[in-house]
Amino acid sequence: MDCNEFLDRYSEFHDDETRGLPDRAEFEGHIETCSTCARYHRVVVEGTALLRESPAPPYRDDFHDRLQHRIYQSDLDRQGNRESGLAYPVPLGLAAAILVAVVAWGPVSQAVTPLPPASLPTITASVPSPPALRPVTTTTGSSRAPAALVQPDFWSQSHTLLYEHSPLYHRNRSGGVVRTGLQ
Repeated sequence: MDCNEFLDRYSEFHDDETRGLPDRAEFEGHIETCSTCARYHRVVVEGTALLRESPAPPYRDDFHDRLQHRIYQSDLDRQGNRESGLAYPVPLGLAAAILVAVVAWGPVSQAVTPLPPASLPTITASVPSPPALRPVTTTTGSSRAPAALVQPDFWSQSHTLLYEHSPLYHRNRSGGVVRTGLQ
């Protein structure tokens, strides 16, 4: 007997269903030779004994009444499903799928005459060029805009506004340009 077979049939062995059968000797022999399965058997036996020794949990006074009501509700739910046709959802779903397939493929399966081929004109697509950049001009000599060029639609460029308030802007910023009379 190998470990997989031992674990698959262990509940039979533990519940004494193999008493007096030749299989019981195989189980006991495997427990003696395999330390992993012997440990598994020991844990189950000790755990079962511990569970049997522990006291039963206390029940509320209305436990049996609530249990009977739950069983009654469960029976009503099952009867309601049978009466409404939901007791057999798989056959009903399969029948609905077949009906939809027949309706959808019905017109396609009929003989359809092919249309004559048509020639379409060639379509040419082009990408618009980006808007031209213009130099920043200021009257005070200092600029709060990034150093050189700004697109015409300045306020739609959020990255420009973020750049203006970033440390990168202050690091790369050159002072205000002072014009002299030199040309």
